[in-house]
Amino acid sequence: MKFDLNDTKSFDADYFLKLAITCRHNAIVLRDSANRAFENNHSKNHAIFLLHTAFEELQKAIFCLFVHRGFMSASQITPIFSRHEAKIILFEKIFNSPNFYIKKGKFYLDNTLLADLDFQELIENNRDFGRDYMEKRNDCLYVRPDKDGNCYTPSRTLVDADT
Repeated sequence: MKFDLNDTKSFDADYFLKLAITCRHNAIVLRDSANRAFENNHSKNHAIFLLHTAFEELQKAIFCLFVHRGFMSASQITPIFSRHEAKIILFEKIFNSPNFYIKKGKFYLDNTLLADLDFQELIENNRDFGRDYMEKRNDCLYVRPDKDGNCYTPSRTLVDADT
């Protein structure tokens, strides 16, 4: 289900706090499921996939908290709830950037107020990063053929979790 949070009249700050808490709870459940899957030698990639998904849920929670506190608008996070790679790109390019900083209680990226950032442009300019992430994430879950006629099977080949 895709969400459009552009209609900010329908969603108040408390809604985003509740959404953040719910995302965090889901991340904990996913993490716990991953821990159980790690106990099974044939499920390690599936466990890594669950950890990736838990991290994505935490990212959504953080963005929701930023809306709740007024550091971002609700319309900015619509892509975060619409596409997996969007939240990954935005989180990486904003929070892991050496140009992300806080000044007088406001958040900035490259001298632009977080609330003024064009998230769609940031996503479009970093599609390769998002595509690479999704490919690695999907390697943890899906069987796929290779060029030699063999099948890559996540339950038999451990992915490199550090990449």
